Amino acid sequence: MKKLFEYLKPCMYKYNKKKPGLDTDNFTMGIMAQDIRMGIEASGYNPDNFTIVRKDNDGYYSVDYVQLIPVLISKIKELEEEINQIKKEKNV
Repeated sequence: MKKLFEYLKPCMYKYNKKKPGLDTDNFTMGIMAQDIRMGIEASGYNPDNFTIVRKDNDGYYSVDYVQLIPVLISKIKELEEEINQIKKEKNV
């Protein structure tokens, strides 16, 4: 899922439909579900085979943010390896 991280773009949005339990007056910060689906697809998988993005009966997508944690951990580890390699090359 290396390509998925490239598609994660933080954004601000407002819900465009009044729904019980949703704050439709203020901005929400998140990641677009459609971007996650594109990242999964770019990684060679069918996004419909994953539960990180769900579509409700009204056609609205939602994201299970807990499932992003392994993606973020993986990227942090990758960056840590790069940092260690740079330090090794510079004898730091």
